[in-house]
Formats: sequence, structure tokens, C-alpha cells
Amino acid sequence: MRLCQAKGVKAIFHKWSGVSEIIQPSPMVGGHSGGVIRYATAIVEFIHNGQVTEVMPSDIIFYDSETVAKELK
Repeated sequence: MRLCQAKGVKAIFHKWSGVSEIIQPSPMVGGHSGGVIRYATAIVEFIHNGQVTEVMPSDIIFYDSETVAKELK
């Protein structure tokens, strides 16, 4: 587990998760044929209330990264 900031709130990162969504074919003539979209999310626990939620990777800043460590000094 790593301390982080998720959507601007202090949190604990638990793990990466993969999400798959099925996209139905377009009903339009010449439209896309459908398929599967897959993307990564993070499972985090907010420190202030213990809520566990799923967030996008772009919404996370890890406190132990070199960039953040320099900014906190």
C-alpha cells in the first residue's frame, strides 16, 4: 500500500485493476462493428472516511515519487 492523493484527497493506494466494457455494434449503416474497451483503474481508500473507490490513474499523485518529495521540501 502507498500513500497518495486521489482527486485531491489523501488516500491509500491498494492496487491496479482492469475494467472491460463491451461496446455494442452501431445500428447505423457503415457504423462501427462493436468490440471491447479495456482500461486500467486504481483501487484507493480515502483516509478521512475509509471509503474504498475506483479512480482513473490520471487522478492519482503518489507521495513517495521523487517529484512530490522535492515539492514537499
